[in-house]
Amino acid sequence: MEDRHGRKMIAPIVITVLMVMYYVGFFVTCIFMPMPAALKLLFGLAPILLTGVCILSWRKESKR
Repeated sequence: MEDRHGRKMIAPIVITVLMVMYYVGFFVTCIFMPMPAALKLLFGLAPILLTGVCILSWRKESKR
């Protein structure tokens, strides 16, 4: 039973890792683009918050 749960968790882990990489890359891109500071904060903060949500939901799901 434990092995089946571990195999089921591979896809969510891969998806979470890919989404975190995308959001962090988007954040870094937004920070280095020449635009007003308010837009940098707005466009840069959203991906970081979404990264946190992805990681927290993955951790919650992995504890089941």
